[in-house]
Amino acid sequence: MVVQLGILVATISVGVAIAAVLQKRKPDIPTALNYKAPTQLDPADFDISETGLTAIAFTSPKCRSCTQVLNELAGFDQDLSVINVVSEENPDLLERYSIDGVPTTLLVDSHGVVLKAFFGFVSEDALNKAVSA
Repeated sequence: MVVQLGILVATISVGVAIAAVLQKRKPDIPTALNYKAPTQLDPADFDISETGLTAIAFTSPKCRSCTQVLNELAGFDQDLSVINVVSEENPDLLERYSIDGVPTTLLVDSHGVVLKAFFGFVSEDALNKAVSA
C-alpha cells in the first residue's frame, strides 16, 4: 500500500512538473494590438460617395465578426454609402493601406480622408456617434 501511494505521488509530481514546463513554453497572448489606420485613401481605389460619408469595411468571408459588421452597416439608418472590400479578393488594397486585420471599418469623407477607424466589431451606436461628429 505504501509503495502504491509512493508511485501515485511520484506520478502526480511528474505530471505537475510537465504541466509547468509546457505552460512556460506558451507564447504570451498580446494584451493590446497596435493596429494603425490610414489617414487618407485614394478615391480612385474605391467608389467613394461624392456627397456624403462612406464606410469602407475590410472583411473576410471566414470572419464571423465581419458578417456582424456588414449587418450593422446594412441596417444603418443615416445616409451612408457602404463598400465591402473582401480581403481574399483585394489583397493589394489591404497591403497598400496597411490593413492588418479584419474587420476594419473606415469612415471616410468624399475626398478619401479617414475620419474614424474601427477595428473589430462596430456597433450602430458607435457609427451614429462617428457620423454625427
